Amino acid sequence: MSAELVTESSPRFISALKSQKVVKDVDAQLSCTVSGNPEPEVTWYKGDKQLTKILGLPKYKLLKDDMVHTLRLYRLKDYLYF
Repeated sequence: MSAELVTESSPRFISALKSQKVVKDVDAQLSCTVSGNPEPEVTWYKGDKQLTKILGLPKYKLLKDDMVHTLRLYRLKDYLYF
């Protein structure tokens, strides 16, 4: 028999999104790093519409690598500021 001590910690940004200018017809990538226990979920939105993995392709892709969450946008149609 063994026991494991689990400590909870509030979610927090280790690195937050950074503002950037994106040129038309070029791919863009937004990333943030979050930590917490239990592991926080990151939800991406465009306006008030939630972006999902299923509906995104071919316009965007949602990625997660450990604590780093990334929104990759493909061939943007307008000049945008993030």
